[in-house]
Amino acid sequence: MRRPDPATGLRFAAVSLILCTANICAVARRSSYALLLDDEEDGGGGGDGSASFSFFPQTQPRGLVYGFYDESCPDAEGIVSSTVRELYLANPNVAAALVRLFFHDCFIHGCDASVLLDRINGDKSEREAAPNQSLRGFGAVEKIKARLEAACPRTVSCADILVLAARDSLVLAGGPSYPVLTGRSDSARGFYDEVGARIPSPNATYAVTLDAFARRGFTERETVALLGAHSIGKVHCRFFKDRIDNFAGTGEPDDTIDADMVEEMRAVCGGDGAAPIEMGYYRQGREVGFGAHYYAKLLGGRGILRSDQQLTAGSTVRWVRVYAAGERGEEVFREDFAHAMVKLAALEPLTGSPGHVRIRCSKPSYSNWENQFCKASTSARCRVGRLRCLHPSSARRISTSAWAPSRRRAPTASPRHPAAWRRVARSMAVRSRSCSGSPTPSAHARNGIFRTPFPGTQKPGTRPDATVKPS
Repeated sequence: MRRPDPATGLRFAAVSLILCTANICAVARRSSYALLLDDEEDGGGGGDGSASFSFFPQTQPRGLVYGFYDESCPDAEGIVSSTVRELYLANPNVAAALVRLFFHDCFIHGCDASVLLDRINGDKSEREAAPNQSLRGFGAVEKIKARLEAACPRTVSCADILVLAARDSLVLAGGPSYPVLTGRSDSARGFYDEVGARIPSPNATYAVTLDAFARRGFTERETVALLGAHSIGKVHCRFFKDRIDNFAGTGEPDDTIDADMVEEMRAVCGGDGAAPIEMGYYRQGREVGFGAHYYAKLLGGRGILRSDQQLTAGSTVRWVRVYAAGERGEEVFREDFAHAMVKLAALEPLTGSPGHVRIRCSKPSYSNWENQFCKASTSARCRVGRLRCLHPSSARRISTSAWAPSRRRAPTASPRHPAAWRRVARSMAVRSRSCSGSPTPSAHARNGIFRTPFPGTQKPGTRPDATVKPS
C-alpha cells in the first residue's frame, strides 16, 4: 500500500485542532502531539492533577498517518461510515458493541484486529477468553470488510476498519468525533493467554482498574474518561447480580448502591442472569445516547458495575465530579474522552511486514500466515487447511543443493542409517499440512530412533524450522 505524502500530516494537525474549544484548549503543538487543558477543578494539587493531558504519544505513532488510503482506496472511510450508519439504524446497540470490541482489541497488543480471529489450528482465540465471551459486533465488522473487499481487494486492514467503525458508531450514538490515524496491519495470531490478565474485571476495585490502565500508559484522568463509554450499551445481569443479592458473601446487597436502585435492578433482572439492563438506566428512565450522565449516576450510587461505582471510592472521584458538573463538565468530558480514544488507537501499532491485510477478519491471510509462522513461530502447530510450508524444513532435512552439502550428509549427522531418514520422510508426509517439520524428528529422537547425546524430552511442536543450512 502506498504511503500518502507527508503533507497529510498537516491536514491531520488541522483536524486535531477541531477538538479544542476556546475555553479548554490552551495550546496545541504538532511537534509534541499534546494539548494543555485548564484544570480549574483540580487546583493543581494531588495525584494526577497535572494540567498537561496527553493527546498523542510524544512521537507520532510509527507507520500511522492521516488519510493512509486516500489513493489506494479513496472511498475506504466513506464505505466504513455509510455501512456503520446502516447498521446503527437497524440496531443502535451496534455502537456500544463496536466501541467495546475496539477497546478489547487495542488493550492487549494494540489495535491489530487479533480479537476478531477465530481459532487457528485448534489454539484458542482471544474471543474465547472469559472477558471477551460477551463481545458482540463481529458480524458488523465482517459486513464492512466485505464491502471494502469488493471495492478495494486486500487493501484496507481489519484493524483500521475496527478503529474507524468505533469512532463512526460513537458519533451516531451522540459521542464526540476525533481524528483517526490509519495504516495498521492485521495480526496473524491471537493472544488468548494475555486477555485475562490485562482486561479489568467488572468487579474490579478502582485500584485494580487504575493499575490495568496504567500498565498501558493511561493516567488516572484518561482512565476515568475512557470508562465514560459505559454510558451506552447493555450489561447482562450475571455481571452484577451478586451486588444486589449476596455481595461478598454477606447475604446483603452492596451498600454502595442506592437502595432504590437495588430494587430497580432486581426488577429488571428477576431470576434471569442472562437478562440485560441498559447502561444508561436511570430513575427517569434510559438516558439517550453517550454522555456525562454516567458520572452523575455514579455520584448518586447508581453505578451498575462495581468497577464503575468504585470510581467514587478513591482519588478518581474528583474526575467523576468534574465530568458530572453540568454543561461545563460535559464539555470537559467529551474533550478528554476524544483525546483518550486517539491515544488508545495509537497503542503499539502493527505496521509493515510483521502483519498483513486479511481478506476475512476472522481468518489470517494464508500466505502471510505461513510466512510469519514458518520462519518465526516458536510453535510448530501451524497447520491450516491444505497449506504447505513455503520455507525449507528443518536443516537436517534440507536436501543437498548445488552450493552446499546437506547437513544430513555431514559426518556428525545423526541418525546415520538411511532407514531412519526414510522414517522421518514418512512421518513428514503424514504431517504434510504442517508448516513446521521440527517436531517430527524430535518425536523420533524421543522414541529412541536417533542416536543423540541429549535425551529427547522436548515436546513436539516447540521449535521453528531452519530456513538455511548453517555452514
